[in-house]
Amino acid sequence: MPIHNSKKKQEDLVEQVTNLLKEHELVRRLFRKFDIDPEYIHKIKINFGDIGVSAKANKDSIVVNKKFLDDGNLVDDLHYIVHELVHVLQYLTGLIDKAKDYSFKHYLDNPLELQAFREQIRFIKEYKNQKESDTYLKELLDFHDITGKERATKERILKDER
Repeated sequence: MPIHNSKKKQEDLVEQVTNLLKEHELVRRLFRKFDIDPEYIHKIKINFGDIGVSAKANKDSIVVNKKFLDDGNLVDDLHYIVHELVHVLQYLTGLIDKAKDYSFKHYLDNPLELQAFREQIRFIKEYKNQKESDTYLKELLDFHDITGKERATKERILKDER
């Protein structure tokens, strides 16, 4: 039975992903940075849905685009969950609510997004390698049409090379 049609297979995959993330040192550091016990990861629901982005978060859950079920290897795409995990932690600590009063010229000007992308890129580097991390960063900046001096600045911020 395809994983799309099997709730049990999806639940098993989510459990595998949750355990992998919980044991990764970057994720553990991330929880500690927000002063939240890393075991809290088991309280965050991860589901799959037909959404227009790779993943999205709210205060207690992450929805992952069901397209990631197609190859049955969500482990290669863990970095999207790490990005959304940052947003869940931002919700839990009240940062998202505080930021709602601000507007930003560009999506990548939002410090909460920068923090999430920075951790995502760091995770790619640690989980995969520098080349994959650099490729993702290039594609991210290309997608958002970031060029020139602004691009160099965003690269430094996202690589945490301030």
